[in-house]
This record gives sequence, C-alpha cells and structure tokens, in this order.
Amino acid sequence: PDRPIDSPRYTTFQGIGGNRINLIYPNIFKSEAYNHSGSVLQLKSPAEFKASLEKYLKNKVNEYNTILTQEKNKANANYLSKKGHYDQLRSVDFLATPLLDNNIRRYELFTYDEVLKSIGGEKMLNTLAELLYYQNVAIKSRAISDDITKDINFSDLSFDINNKVEYVVDNYLSQHNDQILSSQGIYPQLALPTYASKGYEVGFINSNDSDTIDYEGSVKNSDEEPILDEVGTASNNLSDVDSQQGDIYNDQKECGFDYNDTLLLYDIKEANSPWLRGFGCWLKEVVKKPAKLSISVSASLNSFSELGSRINPLEEMRNSFDDKNAHLEEKKQAVSVIDNPDKIANTVLEKMEISTTKKSLTLDGGEERLIIQTRDPKLLNKNFEVSFLTVGENCLKIENQESCTKAVKKTFTASSSGYNVAINLGEHKAGTFATTIEVCPTDNKEQCGHKTLTFSARAGSIDTFTINIPSKVGAGIYNLVSLKVVDRYKNQISRSLYPYILTAEKGGFLVGSGLVKSIEVSDFANSTIIYRSLPQDTGTETLSLRDSKTNKLVTQQSFQIIPAKLQVHYNDKPLSAPLKYQLTKDSLFIGSGANRKLNKNRVIGLKLGLYGSDNKLIELNTQASLNIEKGGFKAYIMDEKERLKEVKTIIFEKGATNIYLIPTYKAGTETVSFVIPGLQPQSYQIEILPGEITKLKLNVEKKMAVVGEKINGQISLSDAWGNAVTQPTDVLLTSSDNQKTVSNTLKVSNGKINISHTFKGNETSTLLQARVLGSKKTIQDQVRLSVQKKFLEQAVNSGLNVMYLNLFGTDWGNQRGYLSEKNAYSEKIIKNSDKTLAVTTQLVDLKKVKKASVLLKSNGQLENIDQLAITAQLHGNNLLLSVGGIGQIKIQDQIKNIKILSN
Repeated sequence: PDRPIDSPRYTTFQGIGGNRINLIYPNIFKSEAYNHSGSVLQLKSPAEFKASLEKYLKNKVNEYNTILTQEKNKANANYLSKKGHYDQLRSVDFLATPLLDNNIRRYELFTYDEVLKSIGGEKMLNTLAELLYYQNVAIKSRAISDDITKDINFSDLSFDINNKVEYVVDNYLSQHNDQILSSQGIYPQLALPTYASKGYEVGFINSNDSDTIDYEGSVKNSDEEPILDEVGTASNNLSDVDSQQGDIYNDQKECGFDYNDTLLLYDIKEANSPWLRGFGCWLKEVVKKPAKLSISVSASLNSFSELGSRINPLEEMRNSFDDKNAHLEEKKQAVSVIDNPDKIANTVLEKMEISTTKKSLTLDGGEERLIIQTRDPKLLNKNFEVSFLTVGENCLKIENQESCTKAVKKTFTASSSGYNVAINLGEHKAGTFATTIEVCPTDNKEQCGHKTLTFSARAGSIDTFTINIPSKVGAGIYNLVSLKVVDRYKNQISRSLYPYILTAEKGGFLVGSGLVKSIEVSDFANSTIIYRSLPQDTGTETLSLRDSKTNKLVTQQSFQIIPAKLQVHYNDKPLSAPLKYQLTKDSLFIGSGANRKLNKNRVIGLKLGLYGSDNKLIELNTQASLNIEKGGFKAYIMDEKERLKEVKTIIFEKGATNIYLIPTYKAGTETVSFVIPGLQPQSYQIEILPGEITKLKLNVEKKMAVVGEKINGQISLSDAWGNAVTQPTDVLLTSSDNQKTVSNTLKVSNGKINISHTFKGNETSTLLQARVLGSKKTIQDQVRLSVQKKFLEQAVNSGLNVMYLNLFGTDWGNQRGYLSEKNAYSEKIIKNSDKTLAVTTQLVDLKKVKKASVLLKSNGQLENIDQLAITAQLHGNNLLLSVGGIGQIKIQDQIKNIKILSN
C-alpha cells in the first residue's frame, strides 16, 4: 500500500560493517502524475509517466548503492574489531565473516537494469505507466491553490468521468488491441483486464449518422460551485437522512473537521497536534450521547511516552479529557497477565493470579508493583515460597535485589489482599527480558508451579544527537547522512513524536528529484537522508539539527567539500579520441608463472581517478556506476590474487581504481559511461571491429512464389560471433534451374547485399548458391526456390471487436436508388473485421428515398418528371424504352397493336 500504518515498507539486515541496514522499498506512487505549468496541473502522458518512473527508480538505485558502499567501507574495521570472534565463527561456517574474499562472497551493488528486471522489466514499466495514466485520466488538467478547501474544490470541478469512458470505449471496441498493446511492450491482461480477444458476442450502436458518441455528461455543473458552510464542508440537506447521519454531521460541524479528513499528527508551525485536538473533540461529543462507550488508549500512551517528557504532545490530550476512561495510564490499573505458562495445570497457580502494574518500564521511571493473589479460601493463610529469575537484555529487581545472576527467593502468607512486592529495573539498558516466577506451598513441593512474564525496558528521554557523514566529500557527489539519537544511558532511540529540522549551509538534501536546504526528521531509524553539495561548492560545510518546537540547536557536524572531477586514462594518457578494438580469438592471458599477464589485444585496461582543479589525485572514497550502452564489453577488476572479477559498480579507494574491459563479441560503436552520482557523467566511444569472415548466410523472404513474382533476398557475411563483416568481399552467386545455370560475382560491402529472383517461363524450381571468393576455407550457403500456384489472399485483419453487431439510428445498408453516403457500410464492416459475423441495420430513411424520374401510367401514358431523354424502338413483339442515364424498360406486345408514331 502507498501509506502504511506506521512506517515505510523496508527490508532490513545486518551489513558487513556491523550496522543495521534498512532499504526502503520503491513506491511508484512517489512518481508525480502531473506537470506543473504556472497555476495549472497537466496530466502526464504514458511516455512521461514512464520517464518519471525511470528517474525515480534510478534515484532509488543511487540511494541503495550509497548505503551499501558506505557499509562496505566499514567491513574491514568491523572484522578487525572482533577478529578472534569472527575467526572462530569462520572455522564453523566460512560465511560467518565480513571479509570480502572472492572465494567466500561477492559484494555487488545494485544496477538500474537489475531493479528494472526485479519488477518485471521494460514491459512492466510500460504497463505501470499506462495504468498510472488510466488511474488519473479522469482529471486531465486542473487549477491549484494553497488553500486546501479551494484546491479540493478545483479537483472536484475538474473531474470528468467521460475521460475514462472515452478511454475504455476506444481501447475495448477495437479488435486485436491486446496484440497491439503487447507489440508496444505492454501487458494487455493488466492494461485491459476484461478485454475479449475473441470478440464480444453482441454489440449495439445507436448513431445519428455521426462518427462521434455523445457520452452522458457529469452530474455536476462545472459552472456552479458547491455551497460551503462555515467549517468548509459541503452543506447537505439532512431531512432525508437518518438520525445517526445527522449526529455525525453535527459533530463534524461542532469540531470543525470532516471525519473523512486526514489531520496532522503534529503541526510544526502551530506546535500542536490537530489530530489529538480533533480526537478529543470527537470524544467529548460522543460521550454526551446515551451510548455505551468502551475505549483503550493505554497502548498508545505507553508508546508515545517512551521517548520521554521532552517529546510529549499527549499532555494536551491528557489535560483535555474529562472522561474517566481516558486516565488508564494514571490509574495504573492492574492487568491480569497470562504469558505462555510453563507449569500451571495441577499446581497452586491454577487458583492464583500474578499481575503487575506495568510490563513496560521506562529507564527514568520509578518503582512498580507485582501482585500474587488468590480468592480460593483453601489457600488463604497458607505459607508459600516464591522465587524470581530473570534473563534478557535487562534485569528485574525484586525489592532492590537483582534476579539475574541468581534467583531471588521470598516467602509470603496468602491473604485476600494478595502478596505485593516492589519491582524496578536493575540496569540502564533498553530491551526485553523475561522473569520466571515459581510459587510453592511450603508444605507440599509437588504443588509448585511457575510461569514467565515478559517485560520491556524503554529508552529514556533524548539526550544526545550525532550526525554521521564522511569528513571529506566531493563537490556534487551524493553522500549518505545518518542520525544517531541516544538517551543519557546511550540507548538508541528510533523515532520522535515531532520532527527535528536538519539544515545544510551550502548544499542540500535529495527529496524526490530535487534538493532542499532543510528536511524534517522524526523516524531516525528508517529515514534515508542523502546529502549533496553543489558542484561549485568548496570549503567547510556544516549540517545543523534543530528542535522544531523551540528552534534550539541540538547538534551540528562540519566536513570539507573538495572539488573533484573524474578522469579516465588509457596507456597512461587521458582518454579522449574514440578507441578502436579488433575482435580476436587470442588468449586472455599471455605468458606463464611470474611472467603471466593480460593480453592487451584482448583487454582494454583503464585507470580511473578523481582529480582536483590542480590536476592532482584527491584521496576520496566513493563509487561510480558503469554503463556499457550496448553490452559490447563487460568490466572486471583484478583482485589481490590476480584473478578477474566482474563488476557493475566501481569502488574508488583513495580516489583511484583500475578496471579492465573484455568484449562480449558484439561489433559496432560502443559507448562506455562512468557516473558518480552528482557529478557530470563521463562517456567514451569504442569502435569494436568485427573479426575475420567465418560465415555466409543466404536469406530469402519466402521460398515459394508464382511465375512473374519477385522474391527478394539478402546475402550476409559475418565473423565467428555473428557480427557483419564490413570489409569489401567478393561473393560468387549462382542460379541453376531446369534449363540453365547463371553465375555473377558480387562486391559485398558492410557485410550485406540485396538480391532478387523472378520466376519466368516454365521454371518449376531454382537453386541459389553463394560462396566467398579468395578464402582459404569454403564459406558458402544455398537455398532452393519453388514455383507456387496463386490463391486469394486473406482479408486484412482489422475492424470491430464484435461478433454480432446491431447498427441502429440511421441507414447503413442500402445501395440502390438511394441518397445515402453509407451504402454498403455494413458489408465493409464485415469485410474489414475478422470478428464480425453479421450486422443488423436500418434499411430505409424515408428522407433519403429518391423520387421517380419517369412514371408509367395506365393506358400507356408516360410522365417524364425529370425531362429525361426517352427513345422507343420496336423489336418484334417488344417495345424497348431507353430512359436516358438510367436504363431500359421492355414492354411486351402480345396482340401486336403497338405502333410508333414519333420518336
């Protein structure tokens, strides 16, 4: 989900530097849906959505890699700090060590391609972009305002359901749209989940002779604004709603907010909690009504108060509650605890209760009570022995006696008021611990029972803040910043109820796709803070942390910003002009033993370094991502044992590193780019030349054709890895049929040449052969072509995605004697669609019926309405009338009495 209940979704693990690593999952809803143009928001296109998603995921990769790189840099120190411990563990499990020995583990950083592949690849990214566009298409553009009431109103007025209707109709009523989307790199089953690939069974179209469809308009009149009442919510007519809805409306009006609104937990500007104030108002309104109310706020009070009195906005809530149920914490009500009993059945604990006033104890807190009580008359006034033994991250004191190293034993006599013993914490350490309590009758040890209670020791108030960042950073380079917050006993505190403000003097912090000078931090454990200075920044930078309530400075950290530029050297000279590399089958190494070294004909060795304005190496530790655009090379480093190890991210130690490019045998122009997040990318071109010719391929578009039809083909030359050979080469092409053989020498350039063959006369088949001339080896290919009888081609697969179509509203089918531009339209639908089987249509529109040009009346009279030229001829017993431009009428003369008087 986009908004988890507590904190962002993340995966966590212990890093090789000994620290807890949190990687917050990507959230595609972080990608903005609209382009900001002045005071108007414009919905992004699917292509723009995809670009935003790509940018977001790439920033996420930079975030992950910054965290992992800094952790990797701490691995050796972590090992040395506990060398004996790790060596002992490694003797049992060779993976139980932070050492980065290649025989043990590989430590690779993320790449964008890996992250993209993990979510489903480019096709899934296209699909997500299409889905995000569809989800937001109802509002294609809208005005914006800083006033939240007006902004919501603008959103409501801009909402147009017709946008979604249009999207659905356009996409679902076109045949093969699932195939079209698939060809565009989109999953159709996600973009069009209910699309009928075989066509919808019945479709109805009622048209007014127009190509447009009038959708039902929005119920809302965009020219009219809703009437707002004094609390900023739309006024409703409550006469027809039930009393409960009326009560809710009145409560909302009394408290000044809608129950559907999202209120801030804490408002930095106002230094108060709107949520608590709203909740308190709601509670007051509810308890006025004659309804039974049961609430519990003990858990939330405990969780808030663990951060200490310095961060306690709940005081406002506590002081405002009049209802006695709201004072659960102050009353310290005893809670019966039943926690995984070890031995309860058939012991005295079956008829006893063990309870505590608190199970969550603060390090700054005082004494609490543990009570053992029974209501069984048979147990009253009997003597019992009780022992307490604690294990865990803290220790429970029983009347100031520690129960950790050995059990604390007490005796008591059971009474109706119970045995009451003082308990408190034995150490100033946060964590959980368990105390096992055993109760035995003094006169019957077989009735002994025991159970375990689990307690938590909560950290005290915030005492110290520490800002962690390297002492030297490169200008413009992204760096991870972490905050360590502890109480006065050095226990780590993970979060605060209200935020602290972290501010940079020169640079800024990465938020979305931009930098901000200050950010709010309250979740110290899960927040990912990325700092970047501006490329032109130099000198001392200071990060300051302030209390958002008092603006008091709580801590600051200074470090040096050093200008840095990435330089790439080849053969000890700066790399500038494009390199040329010839593919070869030579060995990767030459020599043996002490003389063994990489073969320069197979490997391109590059030295990378960070240099300052004085062109001197700067000893900074950072990392760079490597992008090889077309995959023409793979990058490797040489370990201390002179073994090659493939890398996708380059680690700089003291500002320099060496890498080796080994080809993947794809010829062409390759671009190799090095990117240090925050610095200008450095790109270099390498021309990879193909190897010698080893293959000839003769391809044709089809192997059968009719006489007189041309068959197109192509001869291609390639090396051992399939790369087109660009050097000019002579090829002998031979054509042999049942009558003759014809040979031609072709000059092939750039590895390809087009050819064609047309069947003539009484040819039945032809054998085409192609062979490379001048080669020591025979390199050739052949294909046989045959004559085929011509048949009708299939109709074009396009049209409506409907099997049975009812086409109403106008005349679509008539063809003769009719004033219609839609004649034979139904037939065209069936012809153009491979889904449509039949069309029902209106046959006649009386307004378009043609008037008669000539009327043949009784007694042989003709009425020539349109004054057409009419001629008559006698052919035997038939009278033939020719009506100009229309046709002929034949009248049979059975009695041979027709005579032509004039013509």
